[in-house]
Amino acid sequence: MSFPIDASPAPSHRPGSEVSAPATVVASVLDYDILCVIFDGNRGPQGILTNSDLVRCALISRAFSEAALRALWKNPPTLRPLWHVLAPPNLKFPKKDDETEEYFDKIESAGLHKDAAYWRRLVGYARHIQNINAEHLFDQRDANLLELVLHENGTGRPFFPSLRSLQLSPTICTIPSFCRLFASTVRNLKCSIKFKDEPEDNEELRVLHNIANAVGSLQGTSSQLSWIYVEKRARESLLASKAELELLHNISGLRSLQNITLRLSVIPASTVVSLAAIPTLNFLELGTVVVDLAVPAHKVTSPALRVLRLQGRSTGVLATLRGLYAPVLRTLNVNVTDFTSTPNIFSCVAEAVTNTVNPNVFCHFSAILGDWTVPNALERLNRILRPFAPLHALRDIKLSSESTFLPFIASDAEFADILGNARWSQLEEFVLDGLLLGDRESRPSTSILCYFRASCPNLRTLVLPSLRVEVNQPQPLIDAALSSSPRHPLRLLRLIGGGKVWASLDPYVRSIFPTLGLSQDESYRGLAWQGPVPRSLLWVVLEEDTKLSEARSRSSELAGSEPNLLPIHLPFPHAEIERSAIVGVTRYLRRLPYRNHKGT
Repeated sequence: MSFPIDASPAPSHRPGSEVSAPATVVASVLDYDILCVIFDGNRGPQGILTNSDLVRCALISRAFSEAALRALWKNPPTLRPLWHVLAPPNLKFPKKDDETEEYFDKIESAGLHKDAAYWRRLVGYARHIQNINAEHLFDQRDANLLELVLHENGTGRPFFPSLRSLQLSPTICTIPSFCRLFASTVRNLKCSIKFKDEPEDNEELRVLHNIANAVGSLQGTSSQLSWIYVEKRARESLLASKAELELLHNISGLRSLQNITLRLSVIPASTVVSLAAIPTLNFLELGTVVVDLAVPAHKVTSPALRVLRLQGRSTGVLATLRGLYAPVLRTLNVNVTDFTSTPNIFSCVAEAVTNTVNPNVFCHFSAILGDWTVPNALERLNRILRPFAPLHALRDIKLSSESTFLPFIASDAEFADILGNARWSQLEEFVLDGLLLGDRESRPSTSILCYFRASCPNLRTLVLPSLRVEVNQPQPLIDAALSSSPRHPLRLLRLIGGGKVWASLDPYVRSIFPTLGLSQDESYRGLAWQGPVPRSLLWVVLEEDTKLSEARSRSSELAGSEPNLLPIHLPFPHAEIERSAIVGVTRYLRRLPYRNHKGT
């Protein structure tokens, strides 16, 4: 797709800088700021300015030129519009893939980057670019042109002085001048080390080494990097490569990071602890974590961490949790990929979690277990749930397994003891999916539904594995459950199992939760009871590349398929207004009873 380009070089100064009168200079600067707000605010889906409109505005006068070009080049779709500045006259922008090779050949053979006028215009446009989206540029010719201009620019002033966001493909990461992209203004970095074709091992290591050097070059500077995402293809290994260790060490040295996502082959647990110790970090997602011998003996405090997601071997996950204390952590997601290393892995994880979090703050916990490979290693469910009993701020507990049925041992008495002592007054979701609680005769009975009714007054979703059916329950147990609260907010109950005998449970379930109605749930291999769904709100915060009419059409189709869904569009040009609008809607919804919220 062609990208309009102004025919004249961009001015190297703000409009009005040649005027000596102070009042005129101030007025000109104010005009520039107002024009920037107008042009930037009308580029979104609700805006009326296209690229062609901005080019026309840039040709009106010098007062319009700087602000219009700034908006035009702020976020180009790819780097190729910038390469077109170096194209010889009458060379058209390629519209098909088979035209790309000839297009690049003519640009490289022309050598217009050595022409002072062309270079001045190239630098003039590049200084406006704030986002480089090269995640899907796997063509080596793009990397060659980028290397050409970075090498020509030298090591002095950055070629992209306004750069805020980098999204890079592995092909771009292989150029020798890769580090010169990293100015102190860069805030977001995303590198996906996934080649189109199967790469050689040294190719991946070279990319990781370049990224590690680039991140290391930001140490000791006034770096603004706050978000980093690095992902490479998964590979079974127990030892981290030198390039991976170098990358992890350099990332932990950046003290302004707020969001880290690393999906590497191996991440030692000691490095996880050092990453979590970054004082400004509030989001950390890592995989694959393994144990090493350098884990500190004492706990390391992560003062700002709110979300932690760990994937890896059981010993690595346990070592990480045992070496970390996060006083403001709200969400923890654990994905254990093996069961051969640690006996009673679930109970060990549960105990480590309770020693890692603050019981007054921690809200959401989920754990996914891999295949069960240890024979006859059954664990009692109460040993897993009991450590969570003091966490009275819990809202979600989800235990699931990647295998079909992961066996555990549980009984009615254990459920009664756990729910009777737990302080889960705020619990909204309790899910045991993919678990098997004993054989047909020893598994818990359906009477545990009464304990959930009495102990969890705010429970919205309850998913349980196959239970032992007891239709004729003692009436005092039901009366005790109903006396706890006249109306219970449960909206969804799933019991995994099958057979016609489950249909006889409907009167018993309705006696405990009168608002629920029976419905078949084939995806969960059992039955589901659902309550009346209140009217929900769908927040549609429009993105830059989405037109308002298209968003309304899509949300109308969604609302048609879900009659209880009410879409609300927020077509505001500024992020501050969007956030304030969402906060206002949220405060309004919190005053309504049993209201669901959905946000996109």
